[in-house]
Amino acid sequence: MSLSLEIEGVHRAFGRTAVLRGVTLEIRAGERVALIGPNGAGKSTLFDLISGRQAPQAGRIRLGGQRIDGLPPHQVHRRGLARSFQSSQLFARLSVTEHLRCAMQHLPRPAQDARIEELLARLQLTHCRGRPARALTHAEQRALEIGLTVAGDAQVLLLDEPTAGMSRSETARFIPLIRDLSRHRTLLVVEHDLSVVFGLAERIAVLVQGEVIAFDTPERVRADPRVQAAYLGALQPDAMSDEDRGDAGHR
Repeated sequence: MSLSLEIEGVHRAFGRTAVLRGVTLEIRAGERVALIGPNGAGKSTLFDLISGRQAPQAGRIRLGGQRIDGLPPHQVHRRGLARSFQSSQLFARLSVTEHLRCAMQHLPRPAQDARIEELLARLQLTHCRGRPARALTHAEQRALEIGLTVAGDAQVLLLDEPTAGMSRSETARFIPLIRDLSRHRTLLVVEHDLSVVFGLAERIAVLVQGEVIAFDTPERVRADPRVQAAYLGALQPDAMSDEDRGDAGHR
């Protein structure tokens, strides 16, 4: 299988503090990968480097075989990569439909209309089509944000804590939605909620103190003693209490 996203020896420091130290990952086309690690491990910084918000100080990043490290975000996006963020990036007064239409400017109007109807149904937001973003529930806002990442036909999706702040029942409903929307696409997702990680990922990369200490199947990562030590032995999909889930969602 061909590689979709290649991260090779990436370094990033802020002042004297090294945040990423030689990160290397190879993600196959169509693969779902979860990136996990303690707070401060460098996960969001890595997302910033991949999506063009920052440039690595060393190393290379390739998308579909083409280097993208150092390109601005809009050029990375045009090459087929879309990203969601931990905090909402929606426009409060724009409706759900208007948000989706803005993400489809590359399509003619009739094609936009058909695509919007399809996405509204898949996102379970048909009943919200005319509502402004500020009137949506938190879960509906997160669904719309994920919908925006696929509206432009990006083949590589970066989702940064897509279930943050959700209840356990909302999270359970969200996992199949993410799986559906990422079908036939490459997915890299940062998540603290291990039920989402184990429910989605085909492979898991564990980032600790700016270094990847494991990158393997969920079963092998769960059994890795280095990963168990990093998570104090709590790396089980049902190991987190409801209170823990709520805390994790707000980190």
